Amino acid sequence: MNRKTQYAINGAIGGTLISALINVFKQLNRIEENPQLKFDWSELFKAGGKGALIGGCGGLVVGAIVDEVNANTKAINTDAYLSSFAFAVQADKNSSLYKVSERKCGQIIKFLEREFASELSDVPFQWGSNAKGTAIEGKSDFDIMVRFHPNSFTVEEMYYSVLDAFKEKFYDKAIIEVVDQKKSIGLVFSLKGENVRIDIVPMRDIDTNPRNTASNLYVNNKGLFSKPTITKTDIPLQASLQLTPTQKKLIVMLKKWKTDNDVPISSYMIQLFVVKAYERNRNNIPRKLTDKLMLVLDFIAENINTIRLVSPENTNNIVSDVPATDKATIRKKALKVVEEYEYHPNTIQSFFVLED
Repeated sequence: MNRKTQYAINGAIGGTLISALINVFKQLNRIEENPQLKFDWSELFKAGGKGALIGGCGGLVVGAIVDEVNANTKAINTDAYLSSFAFAVQADKNSSLYKVSERKCGQIIKFLEREFASELSDVPFQWGSNAKGTAIEGKSDFDIMVRFHPNSFTVEEMYYSVLDAFKEKFYDKAIIEVVDQKKSIGLVFSLKGENVRIDIVPMRDIDTNPRNTASNLYVNNKGLFSKPTITKTDIPLQASLQLTPTQKKLIVMLKKWKTDNDVPISSYMIQLFVVKAYERNRNNIPRKLTDKLMLVLDFIAENINTIRLVSPENTNNIVSDVPATDKATIRKKALKVVEEYEYHPNTIQSFFVLED
C-alpha cells in the first residue's frame, strides 16, 4: 500500500476519533450547564465526519509527499548492505576475546577428561551457535557437551557430579561464578574485561548401542510446584544437519532482527524456519540474498499459525508450540519487513541496523 492511501486512512480514523471526542466533551459541558439539553447524536456524527474529512485530507497530502520523496530516492544495493550487516553482527572468530574463550573451552574439556576419564563415552566437544557459525557477536554463550556411559551414574547423579567437580576442583583465576542451570552448568569468566559464559551440558547415553546417539539430559526444574525431570536429546543428529553459508547468514541476520525488534521467536525456531522454507521452495530458491531473506520472512508470516516444527533430536519437543499472542506478533513483524521492503528497498535499513 502506498503512503498516500495509508496515511489518508490513518488520518481519517484519527480525525474521526479526535473530533468525536472533542464534541462529546463539548456536549457534556453544555448539558452540565443546562440539564434540560439532551445528547445530540447527529451532532456527534457530523463532528466525526468532519474530522474524518480533515484528517483524511491531511494524511493524503502528507502521504503523497512521502510517496514522492521515496519515488525519487535511489535504492541501495540491499544485497551488499545485508552482507555487511551479517558480517558485522556475526561472532568474530578472529577477535582476541573469541580466541581466549576458545582456549578456555579447551582447558575445560581437558579438565572433564581428567576428572571423568572412566565414565565418559566420548570426548567432550563444543556445540551450539558458536560451533555452527550462527552466533551473534556478544550475545551467544559457548557450549560444551559431555557424554557419559549409561552405566556411569544416574542422570541426576551425573548432573550434580559435574556441578560439584567445577565447584570444588576447578581452579581458575578468571572464573567468577559456577551456576546450576536448567539443563547445564554455567561457568562465568572474566576475559579481556568481558563476562563470558561457557555452559557445560552433561548427558548420559540411553543405551550401549553405538549406533544409538541419543542421550538423556537432567532438567533441573526449580519452581515451587515443579520437580526435576529427564528429557532426551541427540546432538550428533543435530550436527548431521548441514547449513549452507547463506543459510547461516540468514539465521544470523534474523537472530539480530528478533533481538532488535522484540520478536518473540526463539533462535532454534528461526533455524528450523530457514531450513523448512528452503525445503518447501527447493526448486524456487531466488539467487539474491535479499530475496532469500524475504522468502524466509514471508514463509514465517504465512505459516507461523499452522506449521508444526518438531525438534529432530526429540519428537516430543514441538518448537512451534508457542502462545497464540506470540504467533500473532511474529506474523505481524515478519509481514512488516516484507511490506516495507516492497514499498521501498531502503526500508530494510530500519529493521537490520548497521551500527557505527
